[in-house]
Amino acid sequence: QTALRQRPNDPDCLFNLAAVYTQTGHADEAIVPLMQAHNAAPERADILFALAQNSQDVGFYADAATAIDQYLKLKPDDDIARRERGFCLVRSAKLDQGLEDLRWYGHKHPKDARGYYELAIAETVRESGKALEDFNRALALDPGFNAARYARAVLYYQKGRIEESIADLKLALTTEPDDVGSLDALGQDYMRLERYAEAAEVLERAFKLAPKDPKVLTHYSRVLVHLGRREEAERVMADFRALGPEAGRRRPYGGLFDFLNLPPEQQYAKYMENLRRTITTRPDDPGLRVQLGKALLRQGKTQEAIEAFRAAHKLTSNPDLLATCGKALFDFEQYAAAREFLEPAVDANPSATDLRLDLAIAAFHSASAEDALKVLDETPPRQRQGDYFLLRAQILDAMQKPEEAAQALNRGLDAAPTRADLYHEAAMFLIKHKQYRRAIRLLDQARHALPDAPELQLTEAMAYDMVQQYDDSLRLLAQIESRWPEWSLPYEIQGISLETRLRSDQARPPLETAIALGAHDPNVYYYLASAISHDRPDDIDSTQKAIRKAVELNANDAYIQALAGKIAYQRKEYHAALEHLNAALRLWPDMVEAHQNLAAVYRAMGEREKSGAELKEIVRIKQENPTADQTPPFPMEGLLFTVRPPARSPM
Repeated sequence: QTALRQRPNDPDCLFNLAAVYTQTGHADEAIVPLMQAHNAAPERADILFALAQNSQDVGFYADAATAIDQYLKLKPDDDIARRERGFCLVRSAKLDQGLEDLRWYGHKHPKDARGYYELAIAETVRESGKALEDFNRALALDPGFNAARYARAVLYYQKGRIEESIADLKLALTTEPDDVGSLDALGQDYMRLERYAEAAEVLERAFKLAPKDPKVLTHYSRVLVHLGRREEAERVMADFRALGPEAGRRRPYGGLFDFLNLPPEQQYAKYMENLRRTITTRPDDPGLRVQLGKALLRQGKTQEAIEAFRAAHKLTSNPDLLATCGKALFDFEQYAAAREFLEPAVDANPSATDLRLDLAIAAFHSASAEDALKVLDETPPRQRQGDYFLLRAQILDAMQKPEEAAQALNRGLDAAPTRADLYHEAAMFLIKHKQYRRAIRLLDQARHALPDAPELQLTEAMAYDMVQQYDDSLRLLAQIESRWPEWSLPYEIQGISLETRLRSDQARPPLETAIALGAHDPNVYYYLASAISHDRPDDIDSTQKAIRKAVELNANDAYIQALAGKIAYQRKEYHAALEHLNAALRLWPDMVEAHQNLAAVYRAMGEREKSGAELKEIVRIKQENPTADQTPPFPMEGLLFTVRPPARSPM
């Protein structure tokens, strides 16, 4: 640093400073001096190579790919660099470009195990059959390649080939017995086979090695619940909750990368710091602004994200970058802002079918069904495939044209749609029209066509519940929870379903898990309070804590207020009970349960006349409407609208 102060723009000094950061484990700190060194000496391949390595180490995969691209202009014969560029492109969501590099490398170097491994990782997103073949090739060339063996085991798990997954993981653990990922995956395999004692043994080992790993904590607590070790499970979940909300609120991602340790959300702060610092050294790079916008969206900073995308637009009219901005906003349901970028991208490439579908959906949500249909019908006739007709059915249904909508839906289903979001909307269309069995058949078709779309599997599980095929629903939910353990909604759905069927002892653990994973809606707290009151009636404090949170989240729900009043009555907090029960009756004057509990409260307070008046109200209500059903409405159909497709990490 002394030499650098004397020669602030000397590439050797900057390069050496970066090397010190890298050697001491601070790859993030190395990036800025390497960028400065590259600006000072753009012809030096060693600087670009180091920049690519450090960018990859901190999860800046798009930057790493850019650096390798520039490096290859100086060293065009470096085949390994081209392979690594492909892998970085894949990990920055540029799958087709990355696959092109990786397939080129595999064809030229058929004896390189790592080439097949990286190609297989990329193929897991869309072509799991090819991925398995390439994992097999990698392991045939290098049987000791544990990363490939672990990845193949995970793929076997996803395909339901559990015994083969177990065999791979056991073999990997013979040489790396303390590998937490392999232990955790083996625990999931055993759980899938209901071999809970064996699962507990390996997950306990993983827990001791990584006591703050959120996936390990989630899996270990679940197996302890299955074994009836409730107190231990609760301690493990307490450890999980102590990690803070971000550890538990990651949304699932459909590829294999979650299992291969993509940078977790805990690294966002450092990621953002480095990204902003890199922007200061490359202020004219629109790609960095796009990265920033995507990261800000993931953090919930929508307006800042839109401004970052607009800053990128000022620097370029590149339709691919504009499409990336629009798609990112579309994925986060910022439909009006998405149109700002999708419209010029579609104008530049009118034959881009997926982009036009996105633009039509964005118009449907932010303008009108008529505007959406106008955009959609500009699709050339030869490109009108299954996805086009599914979206057309949704739009026509909104325009109150049910017969035309049904025709479009049938054409769409016959034409093999490819988009998970449109499959989901088609299923919602069928459920809206009470065609539950047909929705299940559609979702089953979708689940096999798109096995990496968890929202479709969850919707199918919910549809099974709605037609009272509970075993099928629970089977699917268990598969979802095993594969995407950090997603709260499946646990919430499972717990609510069990509690509505009065299986309260089984309902409480998944509801508590959902809350620990970040579920934050009144339903989950209401049903948890209900489950505790049935399963452990003496645990009034826990019941009170849950229902208090439900009231906080939705004070305008008569059932929540009535349960809060009942719990306050059990705690002998009569004035609070009166407040909640009267609030329930203001919302629903003929609610029998609220009148019953109000009568009990008045009786406990010695006010017999008021108690008698409430009993008379109950008689009146039942005489006027003797067949009225006053049980809480089943929430499954409403919860369907909370199912959202998974979001990728912006890194």
